[in-house]
Amino acid sequence: MTEREEEPASEDDPGSYVRVARFASEQLAGAAYSQAQRLIFESPCDLSVYRMQFRRSWHVAVLGLQPPEDVDYRLETILAIGEAASLPDEVLKVLWERGARMRRRGPWTEHHLRPGGLF
Repeated sequence: MTEREEEPASEDDPGSYVRVARFASEQLAGAAYSQAQRLIFESPCDLSVYRMQFRRSWHVAVLGLQPPEDVDYRLETILAIGEAASLPDEVLKVLWERGARMRRRGPWTEHHLRPGGLF
């Protein structure tokens, strides 16, 4: 089971959604990231998925608007490969801001950075 955190994108947006999981290896995080990315691409939802190394552990975070129940369930199943985790508010804020910037570019945007790269 993954930890669910409510972090509204704005004060007026109670439907915001955050799920974060920590993984034992880069490969497991990569597999979960790829599955979550594919699900988000194929589903009617407004979510972003991120894979990152934070405090020497690999994490996958999914942020956006509350998805349909079936998508939420599938994301929970995908992230259950890892363990429930949380990220500091300042990290989540950067991810929310990045997601907003990417949505302004178009409905589907991909951008990959190697470890040590900046958003």
